[in-house]
Amino acid sequence: MNRIMLRAAAVGTAMMLTAAGCKQSNDTIYVPVDKEKPVPVFTGVEALKAYLEEQSGGGSAAEPVPLKLSVALSADETAGLFAALAAAGKYVSLDLSECKELDVWEHYGTGADRVVSLVLPDSVTEIAKGTSSAATFASFASLETLTANGVKTVGNYAFRNSAALASISLPAATVIEGTAFQDCAALASANLYSATDIKTGAFTGCANLTDIRVSSDNPNYSAKDGMLLDKAGTTLAAYPSAHGEITTLPETITAIGDYAFRLCAALTSVNLPAAVTIGAYTFQDCAALESANLSVATAIGAGAFQNCAALASISLPSAATIGANAFNACVGKPACGCNYRGRRVSGLRRACIGEPARGYSYRSR
Repeated sequence: MNRIMLRAAAVGTAMMLTAAGCKQSNDTIYVPVDKEKPVPVFTGVEALKAYLEEQSGGGSAAEPVPLKLSVALSADETAGLFAALAAAGKYVSLDLSECKELDVWEHYGTGADRVVSLVLPDSVTEIAKGTSSAATFASFASLETLTANGVKTVGNYAFRNSAALASISLPAATVIEGTAFQDCAALASANLYSATDIKTGAFTGCANLTDIRVSSDNPNYSAKDGMLLDKAGTTLAAYPSAHGEITTLPETITAIGDYAFRLCAALTSVNLPAAVTIGAYTFQDCAALESANLSVATAIGAGAFQNCAALASISLPSAATIGANAFNACVGKPACGCNYRGRRVSGLRRACIGEPARGYSYRSR
């Protein structure tokens, strides 16, 4: 095993570590003088690997070894870096911000599960899209925090099902594709200061999400009480899933966007006194939702309340237009006894073909 030799640089500068037997030009390690939390800076993967082998920490995700790498980094070299982490068998907090050349972050496998905290290279401007069965970050099972200061675009399924991911910072990102963070169960906050194009469904299924942030000078979006709104503050684009009962949304909100509340597991009731338009699949799969007051709504989108199995009471105007399968939570459960009045409520009737005990209440206004 290579031993690490330490020699001091000039007073007030960094200290320098060199792995014995390695070329200094490729494997020099710099340790900033910081009495509280020194973080080694490596200019070679082999030196990083040798350093990790010497460490007693990193045995669990709760105690990762802090590391920083400063090197020209291709996709192949990045894969080699994670292979080195796998070989060392240590959990790490990895800072790649000073690495150059890499511009697209792809899917990486072996060793990625050892990364607890990750700062992407500032040169990376895109996180590639994944698939429904293989997200870009699927192998980062221990990843809790991510910072990507240079990223402009986050692709579909990039972080889907990243179960440990609790916090993301993408201050320069302008485009967030749909399903990018779908089902990130631990995600509590998202810093998207510069995002100007956040696709519908980007945060569906994020059960612990409490806060979505954008800059106050963002041209397309605004944020209020953790909610993502359009710039005018009249359309709700995304609602943090961890919020429960909605006593009353501000009367300035007159439209609810597609998928805005989808998979909000904690949502039990909604009161939207000024919402005229309810988008498609807005409340789909809100399993705990029991009541909804949409007293002035004139249009309910397709699948808006689909699979809301607990929904027992909904208040709508008699003239509201209801999209296909808007209330199909009880489809296939024979014989519901819906109390419906008014015109164009065929979607509601189809929803309640079955189950007399459900006791749906459709109130005209």
